[in-house]
Parts: sequence; structure tokens; C-alpha cells
Amino acid sequence: MDAEIEKPSTSEPKLQFPKLENNKKLFANNCGITFSELNDIMVIENDIIQILIPFDGTNAEKQIKLSQCVLTAFDVILQKEWISAEILSESLRYAGISLDHLPRNLRRNSNIFRIRGRGKGKNLEYRITEFGKRSAFELIQKLAKEVSPQ
Repeated sequence: MDAEIEKPSTSEPKLQFPKLENNKKLFANNCGITFSELNDIMVIENDIIQILIPFDGTNAEKQIKLSQCVLTAFDVILQKEWISAEILSESLRYAGISLDHLPRNLRRNSNIFRIRGRGKGKNLEYRITEFGKRSAFELIQKLAKEVSPQ
């Protein structure tokens, strides 16, 4: 009798619930907030990071701030370093932020973002730098404290 050989999956496996929860707790700790405070401002649904609290500023500033937070959450919580423009755009759309000039605005902040791919739009992928992560942790802490001041 021949044994069946299991073929490797071509898609990335989703994180199991306990690992996801542990990563969210680590993320909250890095932000200097409680797990509960994090859940008040961020939702992860179908591998889309949703920031529930609006950012202040121009559209470009909102794109930069939200992209920082989303890319950092992908890196720390979902353990995905490079994120497609399509996935990042979905998080921005959910927050009601225009996608106008997104690649240009992120490229102008090379201390925060790394971009790979050619052209613009769907062909690009983004990742957050260590400096960008530290800044994102501070932004999320500020958002959380504004929602639930102590």
C-alpha cells in the first residue's frame, strides 16, 4: 500500500488563535497599553488590520500614521514582514482615508517605510522599519489613551 504524500501548502498559514492572542498581548505591551485598550482601537478580521480611531492631519499625514500602525501590527501580531499594496489599501479604505498619492507619500518617508516593486499601485509591497515601529507604538499608545484616559 502506498502512503499518500502530503503536498506543501502554497498559501501562508494563518496564525492559530493562541499565538495570535499572545502576539496581540506583546504588541499591546510594546505600545505601553493594556490588551483591553488595544482591542478598543484595533480589530483584526480576515487578515485585515482595522484601526477604529481616526487620525488627525492632512490626508498624507493620515496615510503615513495609519500605514505605520498597520504595518507594525502585521509585523508583530501576524508575523508578516512585507505587505502588498492591496492589503494596506484595504486598511486605509476601511478608515476612510483616501489612497491618493499613497506610494509617493510613503516613499517620502524612507526612515519609516521600505518599499519594493516597480511602478505604483498593486505591484508594490511595504514593510516598516525599526524606527517606524517605535513611532507606531507611540502613536497607538496616544490613540488608546485618548479613547480611555486614566
